[in-house]
Amino acid sequence: MKTIKLKGGFVVKPNSVERADVIIRGGRVEFAAEEDDCNEIIDVTGKYVVPGFVDIHFHGYNLFEFTSGLYDPKSTIFNP
Repeated sequence: MKTIKLKGGFVVKPNSVERADVIIRGGRVEFAAEEDDCNEIIDVTGKYVVPGFVDIHFHGYNLFEFTSGLYDPKSTIFNP
């Protein structure tokens, strides 16, 4: 199973924010222990790690604004 360590970030917990390492193992977030053997280590020093947060705010791609409605490729316009 692939495991990823996010190293050195500020982890947002329910009642605090702490500098800690986090492991992503099998799609689940765990707090790291020193002896954890990971396939990949990502340095997130100075960044915030917010387990469970899903950012649904997305502006678009390739000059298309996703919040403008449904894009019709045949007419090349958005239909609100």
